[in-house]
Amino acid sequence: MPTRASDGVRKADPVPQPLNGLAVLLVEDNMIVALTVENFLEDLGARRVWTASQVESASEILDRETVEIAILDINLGEDTSLGIARRLRAESIPFFFASGYGTDAGLSADLDASLVVRKPYGKRDLQKAIISVLGM
Repeated sequence: MPTRASDGVRKADPVPQPLNGLAVLLVEDNMIVALTVENFLEDLGARRVWTASQVESASEILDRETVEIAILDINLGEDTSLGIARRLRAESIPFFFASGYGTDAGLSADLDASLVVRKPYGKRDLQKAIISVLGM
């Protein structure tokens, strides 16, 4: 039985890593989803992932860390991440939304053109969204 690539066994293609060492802010209030997405982001090459479950903690991370891309759950309990999205846009930090409501997520007019990934999403969906917002 072949056990090495040279013996005719084809190794699986590596997952392309569009994040390639970037620092990511994940704003997600469901901890199970957050842990899953953190693992996806690490697989996709993230150097560092900061996770916030509330607007205040996301703002604090942005105040003290260098964030290069962000993924925002729109609805955070009684709050939304729309204010964080406006700040990211003002600071030219690429981001996209994740929502169980899909493209009809209730975005305000100034954020209407933002990318929205419908939950539940997998690693490939995440990869495509990252590539899209990074302009790769």
